[in-house]
Amino acid sequence: MQIQLISVPYDSGYRGMRMGRGPLHFVQRGLPDILTSSGHDVQFEQIESQAAFRTEVTTAFELNRLITERVRASADRFPLVLAGNCNTTLGVLSGMDTASTGLVWFDAHGDYNTPETSPSGFLDGMGLAVITGQCWRPLAATVAGFKPLPGTHIVHVGGRDLDAEEAVNMQRDGLALIPPERIADEGVEQAVTSIFDSLRNTVDRIHIHLDLDVLDPAVAQANHYATSGGLNVEQIKTVLSQIAQQFSISSAMISAYDPDYDNEDRTLNAGIELIQTILKLAA
Repeated sequence: MQIQLISVPYDSGYRGMRMGRGPLHFVQRGLPDILTSSGHDVQFEQIESQAAFRTEVTTAFELNRLITERVRASADRFPLVLAGNCNTTLGVLSGMDTASTGLVWFDAHGDYNTPETSPSGFLDGMGLAVITGQCWRPLAATVAGFKPLPGTHIVHVGGRDLDAEEAVNMQRDGLALIPPERIADEGVEQAVTSIFDSLRNTVDRIHIHLDLDVLDPAVAQANHYATSGGLNVEQIKTVLSQIAQQFSISSAMISAYDPDYDNEDRTLNAGIELIQTILKLAA
């Protein structure tokens, strides 16, 4: 497979977190070589802000614009993005034709707050709401090709730390929610089959957004925000397999990995395993 591997080693530094180091850590620990040795043709590049003065909001949208440019320039390659922030999925989607594209969002958190509902004001907790056009619309419009994705095109998997108002808004806007307890109670296939069957009526390809804190920290802790009760690697792989049975996988993003919380490389290794799974299923 021809892969466009894009590293975006930046985060807002909110509360001192260092998730922007995650992309660099993947690269430094040999991800490009691992993918090459697996038979992939990997074109690697790193994207960084060019602004002299960086702020959370302006820099996030600048990086999204740069990502969109690179995805469009490499349209013959599979976009695989390593990012510190979840909002970077906006740039990937804007670089593609999203008319028939759905989004499967693996995350412990909803990321569906707006400036009016967010208890913290953390932009990255609004990433999915921006994608659906719920907030930051003028800045989102500066990303070439951006079109709000309907909530009915989105499946949120693994959420267990949702703020009350964002949970209500996700249901209002038609997002399909598959929390870990549903997967635990019903099994992966039973939990996702009817939802993917329904989604197949409107889209035929899927962008995978994988925030590694969807993993249960007892399995692998991705960052400071990770909360108990998450998924394990095999459950995520089974969901990915179910996606590939009904859709083509068009692109993927891996986010929110802080290596400071991964002294034993469990999250790093889980991330590499899941990346390889995605690429195998997308081939």
